[in-house]
Amino acid sequence: MPDQPPSSVVVVGASAGGVQALKTIAAGLPPDLRAPVAIVLHVSPRSESRLPQILSRAGPLPALHAEDGEPLYAGRIYIAPPDRHLLVHDGRCSVVRAAILAGGVDEVLPVDQIARAVIKFAKVAA
Repeated sequence: MPDQPPSSVVVVGASAGGVQALKTIAAGLPPDLRAPVAIVLHVSPRSESRLPQILSRAGPLPALHAEDGEPLYAGRIYIAPPDRHLLVHDGRCSVVRAAILAGGVDEVLPVDQIARAVIKFAKVAA
């Protein structure tokens, strides 16, 4: 049901070289998937991401850059925009600017952050 948070979320993380693998995953998803898909891809903060268009063409589900506060719906692929971390809270996307340390390295990898947020959400929903 669209007005209720999803009971499960598929989370996928990849490095910058993982676009082909993400296309393969998107192509294999069923058109009636009963969960949203959240994807984090390590890309340069100065890059323009065309990943939503690429994944929308690769498989049956629509893909889009997640927006902060946007509800998660089953059968959609949500992608973290460049220089942003995608988290999940109460069935909604939380998109926050990547925290960069003085050394130029993320404090916590985006994939780790989304995984922790989804696990926390799953414990609350259970």
